[in-house]
Amino acid sequence: MFKFLIVGFGNMGKIHLNSLLRSKNTELYGVVDHKINKKNEDLNYFKSIYDVNLKDDIDAVIISSTTSSHYEIAKEIIKFNLPVLIEKPISTDINEVKKIVDLFIKKKQILLTGFIELFNPVVSYLKSKEIKKISKIEITRLGPVQDKSRILDNVIYDLGIHDVSIFDFLFKLNKTEIINRKHIYKDNMIAESEIQFNSNNIEANLKLSNQSNEKQRIWKIYSDKFVYEADLLNRNLKIFHNEKIIEEIKFENYKDAIDLQLEDFVNKINKKSYNSEHVNSILSVHKVVDELN
Repeated sequence: MFKFLIVGFGNMGKIHLNSLLRSKNTELYGVVDHKINKKNEDLNYFKSIYDVNLKDDIDAVIISSTTSSHYEIAKEIIKFNLPVLIEKPISTDINEVKKIVDLFIKKKQILLTGFIELFNPVVSYLKSKEIKKISKIEITRLGPVQDKSRILDNVIYDLGIHDVSIFDFLFKLNKTEIINRKHIYKDNMIAESEIQFNSNNIEANLKLSNQSNEKQRIWKIYSDKFVYEADLLNRNLKIFHNEKIIEEIKFENYKDAIDLQLEDFVNKINKKSYNSEHVNSILSVHKVVDELN
C-alpha cells in the first residue's frame, strides 16, 4: 500500500481522497489544510506543510491547494525527494513553473500535473489512431460560472490548459505561434476567449468560456480523409467521411479519469519511472498557456 499526503482539502482535495479510498493500492497518510476542522480522529490533519514530518512513512504527495500556494509547497516537498502530483496549473507565473520543473529534473523525481483529460478514453483512442495530415482542429470548451470562492478564474489557465495538454499529448507542441486572439474580461480576469494558434504545422481554433449555461468539451479534428468529432464530456466519438457518419463509438464502462490518473501515478512510483521528457512536456504546456494569455 502506498501512503499519500493530500495538501489542500477543497473540492479537488476531496475528489482525490475519494479516489485514494477506491483504490486497493493506496491509503491516506494525512491531509494538510489551514481551514480544516478536525472531525475524524482516524485521520492525520495538519494546518501547514511545515507541520508534517515529511521523513515519515509517506510515499507520495498530491497538491490540490490554491494555485498561488503550489510553488512554495512543492519546493518544500522536493527537499525530501517525494513523488508529487500538482493540480493544474502548477503556477500562473511561468518562472515558478520553470523552477519547479528544474528542481524535479535535478532530483530525477516523478512530477505529474492534473491534466485529467489525458485519461479520458476518447483522448486515448485518438492517440492510438495516430492521425496524420491534419488541416485544422476546432476546440470548444465551455463551463458555467464558477463558485466565487475559487481563487483562479482565468479561463485559459482553468479550462484551456486541458486542451493545450491534449494537443501536446496527441501531436506535440512545437514552434507554437499565436495567430489571433480575442479575450473578454470579467472582474479583471479572462472569462471568455477565442484563440487561433499554429503548432507543429497544425492550425487550432480554441473557444473557451467559464460564463456559459452549458458544459461542452468538443474537439473536431480535420484530416485529409476523415473528420473526428470527439465529445469529451459524454465520451462519444463520431468519424465522418464526405460529411457522413461512418462510425460512432460510445466509450462506456470505463473507470473515472481521476482513478486512471491515480493508477498511472502509482505505477510510476512502483517502477520508479522518472521520465525527463514527461516533466519537460509539463513545462511546454505551461509555456504555451502563458503565451495564449
